[in-house]
Amino acid sequence: KVGGIVSTIKVDTVQKLNGSVPKASDLGLNVTGSVLQVVQVTFTTDVEITATSYTHYSAADAAITCSSTSSKVLILADINVGPWQNNSNDTQQAIRIYKGGSALSREVYTRLYDYGGNGILSMVSATINHLDSPNSTSELTYQLYFKMISGDRAAVKNGSFTLMEIAG
Repeated sequence: KVGGIVSTIKVDTVQKLNGSVPKASDLGLNVTGSVLQVVQVTFTTDVEITATSYTHYSAADAAITCSSTSSKVLILADINVGPWQNNSNDTQQAIRIYKGGSALSREVYTRLYDYGGNGILSMVSATINHLDSPNSTSELTYQLYFKMISGDRAAVKNGSFTLMEIAG
């Protein structure tokens, strides 16, 4: 009900447009804020590094092509990381989402501390949620980067990236 007017749309069938199911925007419907498409990448490649500068974890690369320049991309990342340290007490690592090779999200830090000083080997879950306004209808690739801050190793164990195109 809009402005006191009730409208009804009745359809017997929805026909494919150019070999794909039409989106609401293809039908001329106002869909601002609606989820237009979802892309999810899950990954299980265990990678360990000693680098203290950001390193690309390519198994998590996720690509999406927005249908409009006004669309936004909601990125939901859930990543299991495993910083570790032998014979000491402190280990830290950081993760960050990049787009096309450039830093995009905030840094998320993981720090484990062993008061006994015997060493640490653990796996913890880290999440990053970021809303991007790409202003593009070209394919966009979102990536995971990580680095060691202190300790013997930083590791990415597994996780998922979910990309949602949100109508603008």
